[in-house]
Amino acid sequence: MDKSEANRRVLVVDDEHDLLKSYDDILTARYKRQSMRAKGLFSTSEDEEKDKTIGFEVSAADQGQAAVELARQALKEERPFAVAFIDMRMPPGWDGLQTATEIRKLDDNVYIVFVTAYSDHSVNEMQERLHKNTLLLHKPFYKDVVLQMARTFCISWAREQCLVQTRKRLSHLSERMAEQVNRDALTELYN
Repeated sequence: MDKSEANRRVLVVDDEHDLLKSYDDILTARYKRQSMRAKGLFSTSEDEEKDKTIGFEVSAADQGQAAVELARQALKEERPFAVAFIDMRMPPGWDGLQTATEIRKLDDNVYIVFVTAYSDHSVNEMQERLHKNTLLLHKPFYKDVVLQMARTFCISWAREQCLVQTRKRLSHLSERMAEQVNRDALTELYN
């Protein structure tokens, strides 16, 4: 899969503005090619040209209701989020589980990462409510872990969408073949 095909859209939901800034710094970082080459991260000039920057398109909300509106708008624009990092406790509004549940009602494909130091809900309850694509990350978190999760989930999201499109095409081709078997190609009469 080509890197350009991956959905690099990330939604971050946390009531702490310093943490929102941290996510933005982690996920939208642009690394200079020269420093990456010096660290041995690019082996050839071809690799360098393929990946000049590393980063994600990050949208942030400090409350659940605002996050749901961002998700709704993203779907309306046909630019859905691949992954959402959601804080579990965000007083005075919705908690993370309610926020994730509402986002999932809009978009069942988004990966959910609950980020928390403490939760009022068990991991089992979270999984039962959301069914799939859910993970728990404890605060304080390591920036490399957040970056790795975002990369992995964005790639997985794109692969899943590719599979869905392929299944639709195969189904359509199967229907056309079934019709061609039952009809004469010249007269278009049923055999």
